[in-house]
Amino acid sequence: MRLRRQYEIRFALRCAVAAAGAALYVFSPGQLVPGGSGLRFVHLLWALWMANLAADVLPVPARPKGSRKMFARYAVPTPYDPAALRRWKKQQDRRAWVMMTLWLAGNGVFFALYFLRVLGAREMVMLLLLYYVGDYICILWWCPFQRIVMKNRCCATCRIFRWDAFFLVTPLAVVPGWLTQSLFWTGAAVSLLWEWRLARHPEWFWEGANAALTCAGCAEGLCRGAKKKGTHEKTHFSGA
Repeated sequence: MRLRRQYEIRFALRCAVAAAGAALYVFSPGQLVPGGSGLRFVHLLWALWMANLAADVLPVPARPKGSRKMFARYAVPTPYDPAALRRWKKQQDRRAWVMMTLWLAGNGVFFALYFLRVLGAREMVMLLLLYYVGDYICILWWCPFQRIVMKNRCCATCRIFRWDAFFLVTPLAVVPGWLTQSLFWTGAAVSLLWEWRLARHPEWFWEGANAALTCAGCAEGLCRGAKKKGTHEKTHFSGA
């Protein structure tokens, strides 16, 4: 089964989880409240997301190569110009922090509404469910992060691919309790590990130095749903 087909199935499952959360929000909202006693739907969500975060830091072959590039075993080194690598990293770092600023500013609106008591813990969990589904929409069909800010060719070359670990749990930053805070800090740790690997080995993350990220021989099919002006692989950084 091609990776894209697997992700389409996972997307359907995520939609089912989100739909169940939406139904509970209407008919049994207490199931989405992190505090209190007894097993609830929110505990199932915690287990699902914690398992997903754990998989993000393991060199699992079934993960997309955009995620695996932080592991040396999946790199296919190719001769490269160190100056071009530095230019690529400088440009991508700048775009990445623009993206982080926009993300935090946008979520800051929800944080403010939470502290003003317009939103509660259950609404922040529902926001997380929205991100949970949106993550796969970005992978399979259209990614505003890619198209508007990062301008990378596909998920394989995305400089912030594993930032989804932090982005997904961002709404939980302001919700107290071990359930929410354990997820938030685990997600932050996963993204920080990604940044640490990038700082030490930027050549693994750039297609100009890692042939595993090129289009040649790629059978994942994750980029099929995105409308592109072309799929020609660029192996040299022009600085554009």
